[in-house]
Amino acid sequence: MKILLIEDDPHTSGYVAKGLREHGHVVDQSANGREGLLLASGGNYDVMVIDRMLPGLDGLAIVKTIRAAGTKAPALRWCALPIPVRAYPRQSAIKYSAASTGLRRAAPRRAAGLASPW
Repeated sequence: MKILLIEDDPHTSGYVAKGLREHGHVVDQSANGREGLLLASGGNYDVMVIDRMLPGLDGLAIVKTIRAAGTKAPALRWCALPIPVRAYPRQSAIKYSAASTGLRRAAPRRAAGLASPW
């Protein structure tokens, strides 16, 4: 599979690309949004992994631009924005995150060998 990885953090990008290559994928990497858009526009990728916050051009702008141009390859967007703890004064960010994603309900079901409720 041919994969485009657009990620500005060199440690994250290297780690993800190494893992994908170890599983036999071809990975092209870009560390900024403008270069990533150029690669995405003409690369015929099977899937694209795009960071949300990039220098040069935002990840959402990249996806909007390539979709407007007719590119149909799936795009996985990720983001490292923290959950503000002040917005949830009675809960820590970790508890809020676990509750909002259903991890508290899903974990006991998985341990018992039951299917996820989703």
